[in-house]
Amino acid sequence: MASITTNTPSAARDAGSPGWLERLAHWAEGYPSWKANSSEFQRLLAMTDAELAREGLTRDAIAYHVFGARMGI
Repeated sequence: MASITTNTPSAARDAGSPGWLERLAHWAEGYPSWKANSSEFQRLLAMTDAELAREGLTRDAIAYHVFGARMGI
């Protein structure tokens, strides 16, 4: 097992990157959307192919339907 250690001055590290509080705020903003998408994804996965067809979906289109716009695909 290899290990690489670097020493970065704190001023250089903090200059252009957000601090932990900003990263936490960013995560908190996105969490509700992620949770809703995740729940929708699980709900659709639990459906039969016939149920998906009634929704106008196929099993291979579930990920695109739920996450496509957000992921830019």
